[in-house]
Amino acid sequence: MNPTFSFLIILIAVALWFALSILFKPMGKFVTKIFNDTKDIINDEEEKTEEKE
Repeated sequence: MNPTFSFLIILIAVALWFALSILFKPMGKFVTKIFNDTKDIINDEEEKTEEKE
């Protein structure tokens, strides 16, 4: 394989890595927010059922 082609492939892979990391950070924050909200709702419901007993 041509060394120039190999270098180009590596360069494209690194650029793609950074491009995807920029996209996945907001998605990760969104998923974390949904997870934490769901966890809080479940904990609130458990506390309400414990208070009733």
